[in-house]
Amino acid sequence: MKLLANLQISQAVEVAAMLGKRVPTLETVILDGDWRVGSVLVYGTTDARSCSPECLNSLKCYDCPIRNATREFNFSGFDFKIALFKASEEDLRVMPGRQRYLNCKNVEEYAKCFSSFMADPILCPTPDNVRSEVSLIKNFRLVYWRGYGQSEMKREEERIRQMIINQAKCLLKDEKLKVFLSEIQTQNLSVVT
Repeated sequence: MKLLANLQISQAVEVAAMLGKRVPTLETVILDGDWRVGSVLVYGTTDARSCSPECLNSLKCYDCPIRNATREFNFSGFDFKIALFKASEEDLRVMPGRQRYLNCKNVEEYAKCFSSFMADPILCPTPDNVRSEVSLIKNFRLVYWRGYGQSEMKREEERIRQMIINQAKCLLKDEKLKVFLSEIQTQNLSVVT
């Protein structure tokens, strides 16, 4: 499990701030580690709430401000991915939201992705997979929240963690639930019921 480094976090804050100036509908940016492609930025925009399920096949997608902004900037040299990543049919089966991109999610959809992924017997079949997900829950960082400062962002980050934990407690069963509860204790994640 690769932890997010301080340099990686500060670079993500800088990139998110640049995107926030460029994309007025950008509300949040989360730096999330260890995806299939490495660490990525997850974008929450007001535009994403109105995405068409046919986004990838429609002209509307080409008008998407976050899609265009992430393509236009030269963001090479960072230890995280900035581009949008197309979701597979398997991803769409499990992940909530209308968006056809994996890292275009508002915070509620982002939280639901964790619990849905952990509950899926194909995508997350073993206790070790659940342990890895708990590490990701502990280590993600909210690096941008339009109009809010660091202290508010820290509180929101903890609120998102609690949302993920509470959703997972409802969805996980048997051995996965036992491992999950043990792991959130081991990793010192607080549990609010």
